[in-house]
Amino acid sequence: MFCPWCDYKDYCDKYQEACTKYDYDFLPTSKLSDDSLVNEYDKISSTAKILEKRKRELGMIIMEKIKNAGANLKGDTKQIYIRQNSRTNYDTKEVHKLVPSDDFAGMVNLNKKAVDTYCAKYPKVKKEVLKTATTNYTMPFLASKQIETKKKKKTKKAKK
Repeated sequence: MFCPWCDYKDYCDKYQEACTKYDYDFLPTSKLSDDSLVNEYDKISSTAKILEKRKRELGMIIMEKIKNAGANLKGDTKQIYIRQNSRTNYDTKEVHKLVPSDDFAGMVNLNKKAVDTYCAKYPKVKKEVLKTATTNYTMPFLASKQIETKKKKKTKKAKK
């Protein structure tokens, strides 16, 4: 996880292996024990992180080259270009003036931070405002952590 900030990555065997290896062996998952499945997942996750960080690093360099040259970056058989998605925002104060209140309420979304700030400023309405909240979850993802092993307690010898 520290590869992007590590000054040693150009000399790191694991980093070099992940970035130069193209033929990965994926074990058949149906035959893996739970321990092997966890280990395989951990190994693949670490490699994916290294590759994702490498992709981001290359992307920044390519983006800079395209901006400096003012043209797409061309290889022998492919070229890379900048593509952007757009997002349109409206000034809610101005739109509120133009649209009837009933229609406006169906057009807007409230962000949690703004509501929390308002409730902190006006605590009398906080309880009623919180009743209207619903929680939606994003896509679930997996995470891992070390299992703490129980250490045997040392018994004290009784003094005679």
